[in-house]
Amino acid sequence: MRFGTLSLKKKNYSLLVLPADHIIKDKNSFIKSIQVAQSLSEKNKLVTFGIKPDNPDGHNNMGVALQTQSKFDEAILTYQKSLKIQPDYAEAHNNLGNLFREIDKPNEAINSFEKAIKIKPDYAEAYNNMGVAQNDKG
Repeated sequence: MRFGTLSLKKKNYSLLVLPADHIIKDKNSFIKSIQVAQSLSEKNKLVTFGIKPDNPDGHNNMGVALQTQSKFDEAILTYQKSLKIQPDYAEAHNNLGNLFREIDKPNEAINSFEKAIKIKPDYAEAYNNMGVAQNDKG
């Protein structure tokens, strides 16, 4: 579940997306959590509910969200957290490579794509991304 901000016509709106398959046992605690999230969201922070600290997918997805917001340093650290938990996570290596390409670090990008391909030899997207990074490098 994600909580983020959306700007429309110079006004900031918050969007709370919740799955419909959860039972909320402690309403007061839940409401308090939403209020804290609202406060953080108003400070341009992306808030997520349900990302477990040891879940590499959660960190990888958070890295994508941070990268989309151009929070590159935070995204790098988040992808690295994902890879620390699961070093053989090809998709996280690929995403990190895409981030390095975006910030004009082709050598680091190529290194990340090579790691993704070593883990998953049939990973066509990583091969394509590596070719683009090599072309960027010249």
